[in-house]
Amino acid sequence: MTEPFRLPPHIIPWLMNEVADGLKTLIILRLAEGPSLESVAAVAVAWCNTLQSSPIAWNRDLDAPRLRQAFQTLQREQDRWPAPKRLLEALPPRPLPKLLPPAPPSHEEAVEILKILNVSKNLVGSKIAQRKIQEEKERAERHQRWVEHVEQKKRDFAKMAEVMGDKPNV
Repeated sequence: MTEPFRLPPHIIPWLMNEVADGLKTLIILRLAEGPSLESVAAVAVAWCNTLQSSPIAWNRDLDAPRLRQAFQTLQREQDRWPAPKRLLEALPPRPLPKLLPPAPPSHEEAVEILKILNVSKNLVGSKIAQRKIQEEKERAERHQRWVEHVEQKKRDFAKMAEVMGDKPNV
């Protein structure tokens, strides 16, 4: 009569359950070079030992779904019995934690932000004013050139009228 299987004390129980479930499915697939049914418990302990010696701080909530996904990847991609290394390679990354919103600024930070914004507002206002002044100067220069052009045309017209013998009323 065989002795009932006892989980070694150093093995994480939930990890053993996930590994045993995954290995059962791999055994059902009858992959080449797979273990015998009699050795499945020992294989599961060996896989758990390997996983627990990896640089992962195992967490049931974070890692159980990842282990299931990794075993599904092995079931889909392997045609020979995989080593635990393949399971670790197939392990997807942990989901990122939800980020907390940034803390509101302290009173001192808020005052500093307002100072910066006021300087920016003044700087922008100054830039706009400078641009308006420049536009006005350019408009005045264009107007002056137009006035000079009109005056020149008047003089030219007066000369032409004089040459033709007419007296202009300018």
